[in-house]
Amino acid sequence: MQGRLSKSNEGKIQSFPTNSWKQEFEIAKKCGFKVMEWVFDDANNPILFSENISEIISLCTKSNIQINSICADYFMERKLFSESKEDIYENIKILEKLIIQSEKLGISIIEIPLVDSSSLKNNDEKVEFIKNIREIIYLLEKTDISLVLETDLPPNEFRDLLLKFNHPILSDLLMFYKEPVFRC
Repeated sequence: MQGRLSKSNEGKIQSFPTNSWKQEFEIAKKCGFKVMEWVFDDANNPILFSENISEIISLCTKSNIQINSICADYFMERKLFSESKEDIYENIKILEKLIIQSEKLGISIIEIPLVDSSSLKNNDEKVEFIKNIREIIYLLEKTDISLVLETDLPPNEFRDLLLKFNHPILSDLLMFYKEPVFRC
């Protein structure tokens, strides 16, 4: 996890290492790591800017470190539900940009945390979240990127949330895992 190879940022357990993100590739290499999870917690994150993509690719190549996933903590404070229409619009645009940039880097997983401050607490929030995520499914269909959800929902509620998406991407996933995963 990016940020864990650098001095803690304001005592946070995980956060993007703004001042040392480039150095973390070499540190990870020296530690023998082959894979890194990119932390995305701020709209000023270098991954969002096209001019940084070639530099990130170069750092990955030189260090032989692959970025396989993004932990999108950004959406814990700037949720994809229970925000103003304007904020939701902006947050979805950020997610779209993150998907586009991830594809350029060969990143295959974007994790959306739905825990703590971004926990889905009631049915209205779940319905709104589903509606808003459906807006970006077209983009996921064009890429090899999986959107994964970190949630504190009980297993049956989480299964029900996934089923409510009613989309082949998620139904294929549910069919793949069959009954044992969702039996509670």
